[in-house]
Amino acid sequence: MKHKIVFLTFALFLMHGVIGADSTELTHDNSSSSKSALEELPAKEIISHLNMLITTRSVEKIVEALAYLSADKTKAIAEKLFQDKSSTLNSHDKLELLFGLSTHYSEIDRYPFFDFILTYNYLLQDNAPLVYVAAESSYPQVIPSLLNWSKNKKPELKGFVPLGPKAVEYAAEKGTLKALKNIDQYGFRIEKTLASDLLWLAVKANQNADVVGYLIIQKDADVNYVPQKARKQGYTMLMNAARSGNLDLARLLVLGGADKNKVLNRSIGSALHVAFKNGNKNVGNYLIEQGARN
Repeated sequence: MKHKIVFLTFALFLMHGVIGADSTELTHDNSSSSKSALEELPAKEIISHLNMLITTRSVEKIVEALAYLSADKTKAIAEKLFQDKSSTLNSHDKLELLFGLSTHYSEIDRYPFFDFILTYNYLLQDNAPLVYVAAESSYPQVIPSLLNWSKNKKPELKGFVPLGPKAVEYAAEKGTLKALKNIDQYGFRIEKTLASDLLWLAVKANQNADVVGYLIIQKDADVNYVPQKARKQGYTMLMNAARSGNLDLARLLVLGGADKNKVLNRSIGSALHVAFKNGNKNVGNYLIEQGARN
């Protein structure tokens, strides 16, 4: 009974935000007694006490509540949660939970948490690259461990969970600035050549100005870059922005030094031709203001 009271009180504190970033002292004061009490409870019983947090999908609070348990106990709890098909936690929540729980342990102890991804392959049913999912989560610091884990899991991961550069390409096409920044910080550096490729993908996908601006200003992407495979299509980045009528992207590209009069295919013409041909007078008039010629 005492154990249940300790855990329920602890969970309630978490639920109402009493324990958080500004309450480190309170968390540490409870760590010894909480760990001792919780370790003795069966995984199923711990989950029942976490019911409020699970129902409200409070993933970060669940991670905090389990922070003092051993890796084995936490894995047992995760196993039970993942087996429960009626759980309110969706696949994204469960991946975030895995990443969050793994941060409490050493590098080698993190890998068994990642193994759940192979066991419960429904977690990646939307086919998003795993590193992208981690970069979008509240725990991007797991990315280096995730990449190291994947090196030892190549046979199992082949054709299943795209990693590496696929993650940044996905982030660029989705227009997710947070993921791009986190992959750059924790995964692998986005150098100019890669940044130019990503800029092409982002503009072609007509993504938001934040991502495009970041790649141009922070990562020095080449605004006049055209992938070899795309040259036959006859479109530059500025032409793609003109075709979609995205004035914000057109402005960023021009300010970044895009060639306003570049022609790759005479039948298509310049960005100015593309803008008016597609009825995007706002972009066409802007290009004229910036000195574009017929």
